[in-house]
This record gives sequence, C-alpha cells and structure tokens, in this order.
Amino acid sequence: MSDLSNVLQEKFKTVVTYYQQEYDMQQDQQSNEFGKLDSDISNVKAAIKSKELEIKGQIQRATEVEAEIDRIGKNTELLIAERNKFLSNKRTDDNVLSALLYSNTIQESIAYLNTIRNTANYIKSEINSAKLAIENGKNNIKDIESQQRLIQEKIANIEFKKNTIQNIQILQLPKSSLSPIKPKKKLNILLAGVVGLFLTVFLAFFIEYISRHKNNERNA
Repeated sequence: MSDLSNVLQEKFKTVVTYYQQEYDMQQDQQSNEFGKLDSDISNVKAAIKSKELEIKGQIQRATEVEAEIDRIGKNTELLIAERNKFLSNKRTDDNVLSALLYSNTIQESIAYLNTIRNTANYIKSEINSAKLAIENGKNNIKDIESQQRLIQEKIANIEFKKNTIQNIQILQLPKSSLSPIKPKKKLNILLAGVVGLFLTVFLAFFIEYISRHKNNERNA
C-alpha cells in the first residue's frame, strides 16, 4: 500500500500543482481587482471631501454676497428717497443737476444689485451641483463596496476549491486483522449441519419410496 501510494502521489503531483497554481492566479487577479476598487473608493472620497470644502467656501461667499445685496439695496432706497426729496423741492438748476446725478447713481446701483443677485443665484446653483456630486459619490462608493463583497466571496470560493485539491494520501496505515477472514468455522459447521439435515430427510423419504415400490411389485 505504501509503494502504491508513492507511485500514485508521484503520478498526480504535477496535476495537483497545476490546478493549485491556476487557483493562485485567479486569487491574485481577484485581489488586484479588489485593490483597484479600494483605490477607486479613495479617489471618490477625496472628490467628496473636495466638494464639501467647495460647499463650505461657497456658503461663506453666499453669506457675503447676501450681505452685499442687503447693503446695496438699502443704499439704493436711500438714494431714491434723496432724489425724490430734491424733485419735490422747488426746481432750480442745482436741484435738477443733483436729481440727475442721483438718478445715474441709482441706475448704477440697481445694475450692480442685479449683478450680485445673479452671482448669488450662481453660487446657489454651484452649491446644489456640489451636493448632487457628493450624493452621487456616496452612491458610487456603495456600488464599489458591493463589488468588493462579491470579489471577497469569489476569493473565498477559490480558496475552498484550492484546498479541496489534494494528492493521494494514506488516511490510515494498513494492518492485519486480529481475527482471520477465512476459514469461517462456525459458519461452515452451521451450513454443514443444515445441509446434512436436508440430505438425511431426503434420504429417508427416498428409502421409504423404494420400500413401498418393492412391496407393490411383490403383491402384484
């Protein structure tokens, strides 16, 4: 048995080694893919962090712009009130000139107010876009983590298959039985007794048949 085991082990050694190396390559491929996904997650997290900082800066800028809008709005209202005051007074060349200057200033103020309002709307749009990018990034991370779980399952399955590939082994050393297999004396004696009994009964019936047949011939 030992010699037979050695022969078979040597015969299947190359086959076992081939399949184990094949599974090792598959594991390496899956591990590399897992590493790439780790890198992708890091990149997405960095992008999310950048967007969060961008939102923080945009919110601060939006606060400043809103304060500027409030200030320019109040100044514009004061300029309009001052212009109306001049126009309500007795018209003189100075009043008309001052009203004209106020009107020009008011127009410039209103134009600037519209500009910074557009800026405020743009900032809000940028903040919403950044928030949407962050949400998409988080969903992307979830998808990547789901792919990683699938890869981990594949690696575990490959590991299981690799471990099942083993060369021929002697699980237990052969040894002689304490009680011999042959001859089975008790069984042979029992069979001989049963067979002898049947033969004796058959012989008795046969002798009885012969005796009756002879008596019948004599009487005839």
